[in-house]
Amino acid sequence: MSFSQAQSRGRLLRFLVDNLGQEVEAGTAAAGSYIALNSDSELVLSAGDGALGPFTESDGSNAYTTSSINIGSTDTPSYTLDVDGTFRAQGNTYLGDADADVTTITSQLTASEGAYFADLVGIGDSSPSYTLDVNGDIRVTDDLFVDDFARIDALRVGTTDTDPGDGNLYVEGSTTLGNADSDVTNISSQLTASEGGYFVDRVGIGTTAPQHALDVNGSTGFRGNTTLGDAASDVTTVTSQLTASEGGYFADRVGIGDSTPSYTLDVNGDANLAEGQTLRIGGVYCVNHTTNTVTVGSTTSAKDLKLNVDTGTALAIDSYGNITKPLQPAFFAYRSGDQSNTQTNAWGTLAFNAERFDVGGDYCYSMCIGTAYAFTVPETGKYFFRLSVRLDAVEWWWDYIWMRLNISSSRYVYGPITSWQTGGPGEGGADAAYWTWSMSALLDLTAGEWVRPELTANNGSTNPTTWIMCGDGDASSPRSYFTGWLVG
Repeated sequence: MSFSQAQSRGRLLRFLVDNLGQEVEAGTAAAGSYIALNSDSELVLSAGDGALGPFTESDGSNAYTTSSINIGSTDTPSYTLDVDGTFRAQGNTYLGDADADVTTITSQLTASEGAYFADLVGIGDSSPSYTLDVNGDIRVTDDLFVDDFARIDALRVGTTDTDPGDGNLYVEGSTTLGNADSDVTNISSQLTASEGGYFVDRVGIGTTAPQHALDVNGSTGFRGNTTLGDAASDVTTVTSQLTASEGGYFADRVGIGDSTPSYTLDVNGDANLAEGQTLRIGGVYCVNHTTNTVTVGSTTSAKDLKLNVDTGTALAIDSYGNITKPLQPAFFAYRSGDQSNTQTNAWGTLAFNAERFDVGGDYCYSMCIGTAYAFTVPETGKYFFRLSVRLDAVEWWWDYIWMRLNISSSRYVYGPITSWQTGGPGEGGADAAYWTWSMSALLDLTAGEWVRPELTANNGSTNPTTWIMCGDGDASSPRSYFTGWLVG
């Protein structure tokens, strides 16, 4: 039996008289019954006059529950609410309202207009972890609709377009295919990105276990602009052949055999120029190789060839074949003003005190660091020297005149000796106003050694002799000079 609220006390009392045979005062229960009137003259289910009645007030309102109710059957109820027949609930119906509540439906669930399940639902799973957790197979015997217009064999996601296509999957917006290192996405057919595509972490093409951000097992063709790293710390390693059928562009620096290139092109290993090919720099023909011949320099037009070092051009070949070595050590020293030297049976230094040129600054002609009036060898090699001296007021009674090159006071190279009295100009007993002597030598020298010219005019072991080196003229027309240069 069901009860409705009475709208007036008179109707309620009438109902009780006709059905129960007794009157019930407002606020009291019928004797021996679980029916009562509350202070608002409403008919309610009450605990009666005993403490063990089956009905208890749940929350202080006018609602009461019992431990179990059976509707539609006289059997003892097996559940809190046991309904034998069709049950209809109008309005919102809650079947559990906590995470621990589980609602199990053992038969068909029919929703004629719609059904709402909050949070998580499990089918075959009493503890669902996802919004819909199905433990078992799902079979769709007809179309599968998502947002009212997507089919199972042609699905369009992220768009309101009602045409899903024919057997294709269309995704508009961001799409994530796997979001963990262990996720693998296999694409067995073409992958087309009309505007752009984004893949997180690693992608394998031809491999199911990619080790790099993009791992391609097979040939790779790039059409259009391709950027392989766009920062100084990015390194692209090519372990096999790199072929550019039309052209390739690399920004900043490229290392071949070098993972940290310091220059635009850094090659750690041999570089090969195939036969008949040409190396051009700035579009200018520089090196060409044919059988047994390597041509350096242009063969198509007149151009100079230069070899430069940090301090300038070390070797230059002009278009006519003339070769110059502007940095090659060389000097030309001469005497400015006469030098008078008096000695007794000894060698005196020829003091060339001025320079016409001195490439490298290796000749010391005045107060300098090093040996005075000497050439200090800058580089080990072979050097050629030329010495020419004019003596003035040569006395007839000298025994002989001799010149030499002193090499660091450990070696000496002598020139011709002139016996002045015997067979020489002084044999006739007459002095000479001037006379010129010269010598040349090609010497093998070591860097750091020095070479200094010396002369002796001997007049016996005890007699002093004075010789005068002429210093007339200037750099353009010297009378006495000392010169030398590196041959090789």
